[in-house]
Amino acid sequence: MKKFSFFAFFLVAMIGFGLYKNSEKIALWFAIQSSQPEWVKKQLTADFSPFKKVTQQDLDATFEKAKHYQVVRYRLIDGKIFRQGEAHLLDRTRQFEKMLFRIQRSKKLPNLDCLICLGDGVPEAYVPHDFWITEHQAPLLAWAKKGDAPFVVLIPDILTTREASWHKEIEGINKKYRVTPWKKRKDMAFWRGASNDKGYTLENYATKPRYLISLLGKEHPHRINAGFCRIFPEEVEHILQHLIVGYASVKEHLDFKYLPVLDGYMCTFPGFQWRLLSGSLTFKQSSDEMQYFYAALKPYEHYVPISHDMSDLLEKIAWAKEHDSQCHLIAERARAFAQEHLLPNQIYAYLYWVLDTYSRFQDFDLTVEPLGPEWQEQFR
Repeated sequence: MKKFSFFAFFLVAMIGFGLYKNSEKIALWFAIQSSQPEWVKKQLTADFSPFKKVTQQDLDATFEKAKHYQVVRYRLIDGKIFRQGEAHLLDRTRQFEKMLFRIQRSKKLPNLDCLICLGDGVPEAYVPHDFWITEHQAPLLAWAKKGDAPFVVLIPDILTTREASWHKEIEGINKKYRVTPWKKRKDMAFWRGASNDKGYTLENYATKPRYLISLLGKEHPHRINAGFCRIFPEEVEHILQHLIVGYASVKEHLDFKYLPVLDGYMCTFPGFQWRLLSGSLTFKQSSDEMQYFYAALKPYEHYVPISHDMSDLLEKIAWAKEHDSQCHLIAERARAFAQEHLLPNQIYAYLYWVLDTYSRFQDFDLTVEPLGPEWQEQFR
C-alpha cells in the first residue's frame, strides 16, 4: 500500500508539474499574441527609426568594432541558437539564452542575426562613448542606455527575467502589500545601496548622489533612513565608513512610504521595477538613463521626480506628507502599471516583439547554420 501511495503521489505530482509547465507556455503565448499597448508601439517605433534595413555587412562592421566591449553576436536559425564572442560573460549569456529558449517553448522566434551588449547599459562610464558606432551601422540590443545613445534597441534586462528570483520577489512583495497597507507604512524615505554610482575616488565622492542621500540620512534620521550596505573601492572606505547602515531586504523597504530609486553603474534594475510594484511611492532620480518601459511612466502619475543631486529630497518628502492621499494614488497607479506590464509573461512578450520587429528589417535570408569555430551552438 505504501509503495502504491508513493507511486500515486509521484504520478499526481508529475502530472501537476506538466500541467503547470503547459499553463506557463499557454499564458506566455497569449501575452505574445495580445495587442501591443500604445507605449510599446511608440517605443519600438522610436528604437527602430534610425534603420531602413539591416544587412550582414552592417552586422559584420558593427560587431568588429564593438566585440571587445561585452557585445555578443547571435544567430537564431530554425529554433537553434548560435553564439559568437565574449565567452567569459558566461552567466549573462546563459541567462539571455534562457530567455530565448523560454520564448521558443511558447512561440517560435524568427530567424535572426543580431548583436546584444551584455554590459549594464550603453555606454557605461568606463568605455568609449562611441564603441559601437560605425559607418555601416547595425542595431545594438541592450537593456539600458543613456538617452542620447544612438542605434540602441532596448530589451528587458536579464536580472528581472531570472525566473525563480523575480517570481519569488513578486510573491514576497504581494504578500507584504496585503499585510502592510499604505496607512501602516512609515512616512519616511528609505534607501539602501552600494557606492557604485559611476566610480568613487577621493576627489569626487562628495558629489555622488548615493553619498549625498546617505549623508542626508545621517543628518535627518527622522525623515530619511538611508545609507550604504557596501562600499568600494578600498581607497574611500575609511571616509564613508560612518555611512554604513547594513543590508535591508526588499520586504523591509516596504515598511516605508517613500522609496528613492537612484542609478548605479546604469539604471537600477530590477530595483525600479520592484519599487513600482511595492505599493510605496517611488521617488525617481532625474537621469538621462533609461530602460525600455521608462517612456511609459509619467511624473506625478507613476512616481515623484527628485533632483539628480538629492538637493530637493527633503522638500519632496515634506510635499508627500502634505499630499498623502495623492501620493497613495500615485503609488497605486505605479503598482497597476507594474502588474500589467512588468510581470514575467509581459516581459518575455516585449522581448519577442522586439525580435519580431527586428526580423522585418533584415535584408537577407538566414537559413544556413553558421560554420567555423567562432560560432557555438547553445543548448537548454
